[in-house]
This record gives sequence, structure tokens and C-alpha cells, in this order.
Amino acid sequence: MRVGHGCAPLAVPDGTPMGGYAARQGTSTGVLEPLQVDCITLAGLPLVVAEVLAIDESLAAAVRERVPGAWVCATHTHAGPEPAGLREEIAAAAGAAHAAVREQELVAHHRSGWLEGIGSPRNGGGAARVRVDVLSWTGEDGRLVGVLAVVPVHPTVLPAASTLIGGDLAGAIRSALRDQLGGPWVVIATGAAGDISTRRTRRAQTAQECRRLGEEAARQLATLLRAPAELSWDADVVAPVRRRLTLPGRATVPAELETMRADLAERFARAPDRTLETALQGIDIAASRGSPEDVELVVSAARLGPLALFGIGAEPFHSLRDALPRPAVLLAYANGHAGYLPDAAAYDATGYEVLASPLRADAAATAVAALIDLLPEPTEA
Repeated sequence: MRVGHGCAPLAVPDGTPMGGYAARQGTSTGVLEPLQVDCITLAGLPLVVAEVLAIDESLAAAVRERVPGAWVCATHTHAGPEPAGLREEIAAAAGAAHAAVREQELVAHHRSGWLEGIGSPRNGGGAARVRVDVLSWTGEDGRLVGVLAVVPVHPTVLPAASTLIGGDLAGAIRSALRDQLGGPWVVIATGAAGDISTRRTRRAQTAQECRRLGEEAARQLATLLRAPAELSWDADVVAPVRRRLTLPGRATVPAELETMRADLAERFARAPDRTLETALQGIDIAASRGSPEDVELVVSAARLGPLALFGIGAEPFHSLRDALPRPAVLLAYANGHAGYLPDAAAYDATGYEVLASPLRADAAATAVAALIDLLPEPTEA
């Protein structure tokens, strides 16, 4: 299949508003590591991956004016700029990355495996291991040319107190894996990370700890790349489709929220905990929504040879990945941003993600059904 890669820097001036944390104080004061925008072309489908917090539909449309037909994804770094303030700059960087693409005929490979000790369910109750998908491409001589790793972990190692721009965990993995592999281009995208973070795996919230986690994740990804591929193909079979779903918004009951707030505040006073703190922030978000409004959710699907490629414009919980037909790769934060997309079981608890989500408990099942319906039937190569 014909594949190419290009990248371009995304300059962020000092004084730029940053995204990711409501508790952030002040604007950016410097650059910890330069951001970039990557473009991979997959048999005619441009995949743009930007090191920013999120991609709303208007930003995706601005990118597609320069890169027609592109799927546009965010790494979801919480150390990056507020995307709305750099819309034209992000779109221009995407255009430059696309212009830098040089395509060649390559053989595609897919592997899936586990990342151990990098991320875990941030509200507790699960092991510190997550599923990761890795696409790679080799030349006729077997030489590794490029890698796309889809890592389902929130890039939130650096704290709200930090005002330095950077790619956070996704950027650290990209840099470390590129160094460890010694030659191929490397792109890191974020998968179904809605309920997965480094809250319980990181040892500190520092740049040094971000590098440590990035190097460890890269080591495990490099090991996975040395294992036999689960799939290999060279067919140019791509049929990308996007659809906008209109989902009913979630109603809130003010009295229930106030009762919940009082309970959480009392528990937090007795034993301060980050999970309780964020749950209280979720109540504030839920209380501000008012009357329920419809929510627009963008879903995307394509065939890459024998592999299904899915995109979803939200922050899906990790379980959504396994609800899709295999073999498949799920890109989150893609072509839009509807907020958290928890699975139905999560609504039995009072976590931040559920409280902050504008979506009802049945939304994830609806999204999965739409993705499956959207996926083109396999085509003979």
C-alpha cells in the first residue's frame, strides 16, 4: 500500500492560553518540548495527528481545507495550547505536514499487546495495564520505515501548576520510541483513554517522570514491534466514511447534584483524595449544563486491508475498544469532540467522567452500533 509521512512544528508563543485543566493559573511561560503536527497518508486517506488537547468540528474543517479528506486527531496533551486560540496555526501546520509527505509502496503490519505500569483506571479498581495497538510499515527489504502507536492513556503527567508547553506522555513516548528504534518516523495517537490515566502509576508530576514513563512505554512498544505481526498486508483497500450522530443530552436533577456534592465534600474533608476532588469538579460541570441539549458525535470508519480503522470524536472509555469487531484500531479525539463517552456500567458510580459527560448512559452502545454499521464490507484486493 502507498504510505507516506510528513510533520511540521507547531509554534506556541509565550502568553498563549493552555488547555486541559480548569485549575490552570496563567498562560504559557515557555516550551518544555516543541509540539508538532504529523500527517500519515494511508492509501489515499490523510491522517493528521496534532499535539493539542482536542479537535472540534470547526478545527477539523479548517484542517480539511488544507488537507482534503483528512481525519484529524488530537493526542489530548494537557500541556498544550487551548486549540481554539491557535486554529489557523494548527491548520497551517497540518497543511505543511501534508506537503512534506513523500509516499512509497510499503507492507503494513498490525500488532496488539499490553502496556504494563503506564496507565490504569484513574478512579481505581483495575490493573495497571492497558491494550495498545501498533501499526508499522516496512519496505521490500524488511526495513522498518514508520510506526503509528495508539496508546489509550491520558497524557496528564504534568500538573495544572505547569505553564510550560509540551506533548506530555504522548510526546515523551514519541521522542523515546524514535530514539530507541533509531530511524523510522514515529507517530503517537491516543486511543480509548477516557477512564485511563497515569494518576496511579506516576511517581511524581514532573518533566523527569514524564520522560521516565515515556521511555518505559517506548521500551515495551519496541519489544512488541520485534514480535511477529498479527496481520500483514500490502493491499490498497481504504473506504473512509464519516457520520455525525445526534444523541439526546443528559438531564440533570439539581437536588440530586447538591446531595451528591455534600456527600463528596464531607468525604473529601475527612480524607482528601484526587478522585474525590475531580468528582466535585464534575458536579460543577453537571450543574452548569442546564436543560438537556442534543449532542453531536462524529464517528468514522475505514478498511485498511484486513484491518478496521475507527475514529470517534469523544473520550471513550477503554471498554469501548473491545466492544468493536476485531481486528481493529480505534482512534479517539478524532474529527470532533463531544466530551467523555463512558460505558453504561460507569453510570452506577459518581466519577468525574460520568458527571462531566453531557451524554446518557446508552450513548456508548449507540456509538458502537453506528461504528459497526458504518464500517465498509471487506473488498477483494
